[in-house]
Amino acid sequence: MGIQYAMAAEDAGRAVGLGSTPLRLLVYAAHRVIDPPGRPDEPHGRYFAGRQDLAIGLGYGAAGKAAIDSTAAQKAVAWAVSECKDAGLLVVAQRAHNFRNVVYDLSPLLELSARAPSKVQMRAADRGG
Repeated sequence: MGIQYAMAAEDAGRAVGLGSTPLRLLVYAAHRVIDPPGRPDEPHGRYFAGRQDLAIGLGYGAAGKAAIDSTAAQKAVAWAVSECKDAGLLVVAQRAHNFRNVVYDLSPLLELSARAPSKVQMRAADRGG
């Protein structure tokens, strides 16, 4: 699972001032991608599970299948994805077509996170250290 991406998503999302719902969606998606491999030719950082899975990540799955497919869930996912894309944290690698989900590339998160202060650094700064 994408623990490196999930950590990078939180750092990068906070650095750009992403709101709580888009940040939750981004961390959820990032946790489901494959971490960078040892070989550069192996694909990594791709999320392709789809809108219903993202609705579950935002908490709509707790109320059952009907909630996942609800208009509210679809709007929440669309808005959160839009916020993440506008911030440059989600990049469309492949558009949806022929009953296939859109594929998002989350690899820019690793670069953005490297430039953002980590939670450990921010806590140390808060404590005067």
